[in-house]
Amino acid sequence: MPAEERTPAAPPAGSTPKVGGGVSPSAAPPSAQPSSADARDATRPSAQPAGRSPGERDAAARLAAPTLDDLLAADRTLLEGIYRDAPLGPSPRGVFLGSVLTRVDSALARSRVGVAMAIPFERVRFGVDFDTCRWFFHRQDLQIGHFTHRRQRSQWRDTEVIALHYDPSRLPRWIRGALYDEVKPLSDRLCLGIGGINRGAGAGDVFFFALAKI
Repeated sequence: MPAEERTPAAPPAGSTPKVGGGVSPSAAPPSAQPSSADARDATRPSAQPAGRSPGERDAAARLAAPTLDDLLAADRTLLEGIYRDAPLGPSPRGVFLGSVLTRVDSALARSRVGVAMAIPFERVRFGVDFDTCRWFFHRQDLQIGHFTHRRQRSQWRDTEVIALHYDPSRLPRWIRGALYDEVKPLSDRLCLGIGGINRGAGAGDVFFFALAKI
């Protein structure tokens, strides 16, 4: 006997009918809901690129326009980052007063020879006159170490610098041939430099110094 046809019952008043057999979001199966692990992954910071310490990566951002006080307060890692990453400023002109910041992490700087090279600069007032192209010690009129300076690739770091070459100096040939220094102009009034001798990285770089225009 055939089944009797029945008319579907009307939905209760105030209810929302289902359309196309879909399910409401609250009825979605557990697999469709984001897990707590997914939420953690979404908010987790992306990995930092390898090869540089956090201090070095943030150096340029933290000290885009450093002052002398910034350099005096910076640690070696931050100075390394600034020296490498800061853009090369204008070629220095005028007279600058020097300040030793810290010794670099090199074999020479840790040696007795490196210590002996750094101590005079750490204890004596010094500076650079870029108009006469000479260093001075104690007083500005006591000048020595005639140099030429030119832009070139750093001998010690992966960056562009102003290199000081001592070919014109009247110092003995073996001394002027061994001398070499670099400065990175950060502005027209401030430079960050590395002092040392004319050898490669680790064998020639000794200490960081700042030069502030006077």
